[in-house]
Amino acid sequence: MPVDLRGVRRDGLGLHFRCRGTTVRLGVYRPGRAAWQVAVRDAAWCPEEALQLWVHRPLDDAPPPDGAMLAFPGSDGPDNEILLDGARLWGWTGHDAGLLPPDDASTIFDQLVATLPNTPEAHRLPAQPDRGADRQGRSSPAPRHPVSFSCFQGV
Repeated sequence: MPVDLRGVRRDGLGLHFRCRGTTVRLGVYRPGRAAWQVAVRDAAWCPEEALQLWVHRPLDDAPPPDGAMLAFPGSDGPDNEILLDGARLWGWTGHDAGLLPPDDASTIFDQLVATLPNTPEAHRLPAQPDRGADRQGRSSPAPRHPVSFSCFQGV
């Protein structure tokens, strides 16, 4: 399964990390662009219907209901994007980025996030309860692909 991870740092900076084809992408969104995407269900519609409506709620609102997803509404795309060309850097062909093991993708993600600047403290989000495994203290094995790279940024 290809990696597709969305998150928000405590300072409000939104992150969308994807590994598809031969490209690794980290979309970066300015604070305030992320929202909870919640499905709006109408009991009168049959479950087989293809119509799906969504509403966006602020992150600092009440905890989201089950099934909510983190989204970056709007058609503008990310405010900044870091792209790694796996074909050029590691000789990938076809869909190698989508086959990255989670530990390798995690290592690349951590290194890309470490290159991002900190945003002002004025828009700090409240701490959210931990819904996943605690990554504190977990060591990640060396990736099978070298992770030293030079990134280029685009829009």
